[in-house]
Amino acid sequence: MFNFQTLKVWQKAIIFCDKVLNFADVIPSKEQFSLAEQLRRAVISIPTNIAEGSGRRSQKEAAQFYNIARGSCAETINLLVIAAKRDYLAKRDFQKFYSEAEEIVKMLYPLMSYQKEKLNSRFSNLESIKGQGMVEMVVAIAVILTGVIGALALTVSNLSGVGESSTRIVASNLAREGIEVVRNIRDTNWLKKQIWDNGLEDGNDYTAIAIFNPVTNTWNLNFLPDSINDIEARLYRNNGIYLQDISLPPGTPTIYYRLLSLDEICKNNVTSVEVVRASGDSCLASETKVGIRIKSEVKWTESGRAHTMTAEDRIYNWR
Repeated sequence: MFNFQTLKVWQKAIIFCDKVLNFADVIPSKEQFSLAEQLRRAVISIPTNIAEGSGRRSQKEAAQFYNIARGSCAETINLLVIAAKRDYLAKRDFQKFYSEAEEIVKMLYPLMSYQKEKLNSRFSNLESIKGQGMVEMVVAIAVILTGVIGALALTVSNLSGVGESSTRIVASNLAREGIEVVRNIRDTNWLKKQIWDNGLEDGNDYTAIAIFNPVTNTWNLNFLPDSINDIEARLYRNNGIYLQDISLPPGTPTIYYRLLSLDEICKNNVTSVEVVRASGDSCLASETKVGIRIKSEVKWTESGRAHTMTAEDRIYNWR
């Protein structure tokens, strides 16, 4: 048994997750690839981050994951509010979900504050040396300093791991954002009554970067970059927003590069068997394009080591 399985908060989060997933499955089909899908990701994130936090050796790292789990609780409730507003969820059921999420958040607070209490208790031991003889005091101070220095050494050794954990979280979010950009373009095409994959293909060119226009608040893809190592694939940060562009975008260059790969999902017109045509290949004459497989790859270098993070999903033309 893993340690996280003994945590009461994880046990409650798993039960809560299962209930919300069951609800997501009965949300109307028109919302399955928007509201329901986002709800699934948010609620799954709660027990997942609790489990990952419990597996971290550094208390600071663990607290980061517990904090993400708390944020995912808030995101889940927000999505349930939307579902209730659209009459997909009864008020009584919403209140039950709300109470369970609130209890999980309350149980997360002690886990996040554990490190602070641990350090406070360590330094409170200094009070115990009052009234001791000079020799005893010197010995006590030496013992305490040994523990403190050991803790400081451990903290220094963990700084690299904490930094890498933070960058991995950012990379994970950037990879997920790439998936959502493609889904957003498809949904926008639907709303505008355009061809569903308009802007999501460029002949046999299947690799692209996601470009955000802050003026129109819209996304589009540019298929010029062919490799994640291309300079156009680099992400810049401006006012807290990560940006890509063919020309250098405003802001500060970051350590991250991102490239999207879009492969056609083809359905045989006779057998109805689906197949993914990779590397820019198009559907055959005997097939119909029914969807796109998206791979969102993020690359970065830290402490002289190269890292990659890839998110993958499929979107379909349901209309």
